Amino acid sequence: MPAKFLYPPPPGPGPGPPRHPAQARPQALDAREQKRFLRAVETRRLARDRAIGCLLFYSGLRVAELVALDAADVPLSARKGKVVVRNGKGETSREVPLLDATVREAVKDWKSDAARGRGTRPPGTRWTWRSLR
Repeated sequence: MPAKFLYPPPPGPGPGPPRHPAQARPQALDAREQKRFLRAVETRRLARDRAIGCLLFYSGLRVAELVALDAADVPLSARKGKVVVRNGKGETSREVPLLDATVREAVKDWKSDAARGRGTRPPGTRWTWRSLR
């Protein structure tokens, strides 16, 4: 039985393609891509760049969360550390443990370089999307 409509369909070929095609969902890196990424991170000259890559890879932070971090938001000790995300997705706060020694070492190097003022942003400023490129 054909569908009944109150009004006839509009003339023409139809609505056409959407104006904004759906973005492809992000895909996880396979094992080979993960190794390539970590090798690229290890070869970075600045401790800041190594800390950025390790934090993104090992903690699963979003870029927006990383940009909003201050040095005080990443407290470290010899065997453990954490990242305090103050304004996450949906304006939520959370704490992310830093379980891997590689990321703790990278953050420690970044903090020591920042204390000496080498290769870092000026004190009291935040990273920006542009500076992470």
